[in-house]
Amino acid sequence: MKLKSIWVWDKIDSIETLLANIADGVIVTDAQGRIVILNSAAEKIFGLSREKTEGNTGHQRLDSLIKQSIQGKKLKEELTLAYPQKRIIKVKTVPLKNKNGEITGAIAICGDVTKVRQLEKIREEFIANVSHELRTPISAIRASAETLLNGAQGDPRATKQFLENIHKESERLSFLVADILDLSRLESDKIRYPKRKVPISKIVNEITDRFSSKAKEKQIKLKTKTPLPSLELKINEKDIALALSNLLDNACKYTPIGGEIEIEVKEIKEQVVIFVKDTGIGIPPQDLPRIFERFYRVDKGRSRETGGTGIGLSIVKHVAEKHGGRAQVESNLGKGSKFTILLPK
Repeated sequence: MKLKSIWVWDKIDSIETLLANIADGVIVTDAQGRIVILNSAAEKIFGLSREKTEGNTGHQRLDSLIKQSIQGKKLKEELTLAYPQKRIIKVKTVPLKNKNGEITGAIAICGDVTKVRQLEKIREEFIANVSHELRTPISAIRASAETLLNGAQGDPRATKQFLENIHKESERLSFLVADILDLSRLESDKIRYPKRKVPISKIVNEITDRFSSKAKEKQIKLKTKTPLPSLELKINEKDIALALSNLLDNACKYTPIGGEIEIEVKEIKEQVVIFVKDTGIGIPPQDLPRIFERFYRVDKGRSRETGGTGIGLSIVKHVAEKHGGRAQVESNLGKGSKFTILLPK
């Protein structure tokens, strides 16, 4: 049985209505390359206006692709736009033909692939960074083990030193893998993210107690200012504790002997704000905008020496965002830093 085609064109007011509902930019030109149809998506992408356009798109490369399609070519290319904002646009141009097969113009379909390319770049950088970070401790463990196998175990002092190196690097490897797994989980939208009401002072006090001995070793004064236990937040307790642990761990590492660290929790309007302040070495102004990026280190040599993975602050940022909040930092070089987690009540 042959089915009849069902046409719905009568339900569409006009071709303009159809084009207005297409997410990609659509540009149709005549045989001279002059724009005859321009949908709203194309207007936004290229900063054009149907009323003000002077015949062509004003983008030299796009106009060139359109002219080549008028000559019969089908083309695909990615263009980088600086105006009205920096974007990467995937463009496909094809000849527009009438019923007789004659070319009467060209059609350009333009899709914004900026976010896709940014994600690809982030993924590539992440893989490169992970490979580099894993290679360092693995190489150190391998070198120490090979030295022992080649006869160094006959020297008790050398044996102890190499075993200590293996233990230190294996610990670093373990921390790195744990941080990568935590970050991967926090970035995933497919994993269920359970939350329950918890007194915020309970978490702060537990984390402070955990780091009290570490602070005592460096004669660092560790203080807390928390609200009444009655203040509860609907949160993922484990991840808020993880974020605070990362902030306190950094504060202890980069605060000199005799310094001070303070954790303070405040209610500010519809937010609960957690401050972690220290009197440490501080962060240079040029590094502040990138401090929450994964694997970004202000001083790579010092971070590796203290056992840092370069992922801790990225975890803090993602934990805050998972709760509908944000993380921020203020710092004065040589005077200390103040990290802030803002959470909605």
